Amino acid sequence: QGEYEDRLKVVGFKKDRQTKPATGCKWVGTSLSLPKAESGSNYRYDLANLIRDITGSTCTFKGLAVPSWLTVSSSGVLSGTPGTSDVGDVAVGVEISDGKITERNGLILEVDSSDPALKKINSVQQLEITSGSYLDYSAYFSSMLAKGGAKWLISFRPSFLSTPNSGWDDKGVFFLSSEADPSSTDQGMHVMKMEVTSGNETETVWFILNVLGSNY
Repeated sequence: QGEYEDRLKVVGFKKDRQTKPATGCKWVGTSLSLPKAESGSNYRYDLANLIRDITGSTCTFKGLAVPSWLTVSSSGVLSGTPGTSDVGDVAVGVEISDGKITERNGLILEVDSSDPALKKINSVQQLEITSGSYLDYSAYFSSMLAKGGAKWLISFRPSFLSTPNSGWDDKGVFFLSSEADPSSTDQGMHVMKMEVTSGNETETVWFILNVLGSNY
């Protein structure tokens, strides 16, 4: 009996290891789809619907890479009016924070038009990025980049992507690519926009880049 009581003193009253509380502001998922917008009509949506506040923290929002017609308030309200040139799928890069930890996300917003003949010039590509990989932009613009006089413009390019290199490979195929060299602090979702213009044609691709952390 005495031996049993001694073991109770050692095991039964052992101090439990404390765990840290979960972060207050969390997205409910990645690459989430937003309610559709329509060109020429006011758009408004509360991003609070897409987060879960675990600890009752105050969550603040910041737009990192968003279409020019759209604004993101600190309380998470998206608002604006898209035009006909915004028809198609666009990406919205938003960051949430509880004052200690931040989380980025790339959200997908489809802009419709009442005119069925209107061409959609915006699209979204979702890609996974690891250190040492290459992002080949030409793969997403059909043959437009290979046309004479084609111009491209990249907006919101993450710092871990190098300045694009362009040229022709040994098979005569045009390429335009960046090398990725992300660090552990880049892990998560990033948004980038690229426009290619050739003559009167313009194509826009929004990239949602998921930087993986398995290599760190």
